[in-house]
Amino acid sequence: MQSSKKQTIIWAVNPTKNPKDAKELIKEMKVWSKKLNFDVQPVAVFSKLKTGFPAQLNLLWGNNFEEFAKSTFDNYLKKLPTKSFLKPQILYSNSLSNRSMAADLSSFAKKVNAAMIFACTRVKETKNPIRLGGFAESLITLSSVPVMLMNPSVESKANKKTILFPTNFTPESQQSLVEIKPWVTELNSKVILFNQIQFPEYYTYDTVTSKIHNILKETEALRRESLENISHDLSKDQIKSSVIVARSHNYLGAQIIEVARKNKVELIVITNTTGPLYQSILGSVAKDVLVRAKCPVLVLNHHHEEKTKMLEKKDFESEMDFRLEELSN
Repeated sequence: MQSSKKQTIIWAVNPTKNPKDAKELIKEMKVWSKKLNFDVQPVAVFSKLKTGFPAQLNLLWGNNFEEFAKSTFDNYLKKLPTKSFLKPQILYSNSLSNRSMAADLSSFAKKVNAAMIFACTRVKETKNPIRLGGFAESLITLSSVPVMLMNPSVESKANKKTILFPTNFTPESQQSLVEIKPWVTELNSKVILFNQIQFPEYYTYDTVTSKIHNILKETEALRRESLENISHDLSKDQIKSSVIVARSHNYLGAQIIEVARKNKVELIVITNTTGPLYQSILGSVAKDVLVRAKCPVLVLNHHHEEKTKMLEKKDFESEMDFRLEELSN
């Protein structure tokens, strides 16, 4: 049964990109809009700063930058099937920083009580440990509103038969499950509860190997029991679920992708937790999943109190932060 009061999906639009990149994302938003009775609100963030842009662009918009931004946005939307969406909204930022513009969008989404934010992403594998530049990655780090990301190569599915929910049993993970339960019910989806027991490859004598094997076996039994308890709680809300506990040498992100592939998952839900804002980078597990996922990825970010206060003050616009962002692009 659908809710009588509509909530809003914020579509984070980048009108400077190829409209074709957004076609599958639009299909995905329409699925959620139809099944959960959401409105879709296209929103673009433009920076009013002209510093750093070629002089030719300054001539294009002259003294009427807002008119230029509106025209650019309108022309982009005309090339896409967005007639059922709400009137587009433009936000203006006083910074060229992707993180600052992502913060502006995050604040807007929170202000209008949006259900989630949808965005395209082209996250790529990189050896750079400081990956702060991308708008979508910044959005995940900053937004208290759930963020749905799709690579343009991912195909949208009309039905969400199976949702993969990796959990490490933390309070943040439990909170994420509580948040998505109403959506799972409306989508009539089955949830796969997944936990990985990761252990390194090593060479030992047989007696030591036997002891380690017993420890791992006990750990697996305990974690399986915990997942079964969660599954039982979901059944009380008429949500079907199954549990998977895997012992693996693989990185967690790679194992999540493998489980998603084998079970033909249509959506992966990730809980992303980070420390204080000045230390924040996109969690390695979330990044691994975003790089390799063949389905949409919903990221729920739980802020620590210190981080939330810094976000509200936009305390991250230091010269050092901006330099780090330049290096990461």
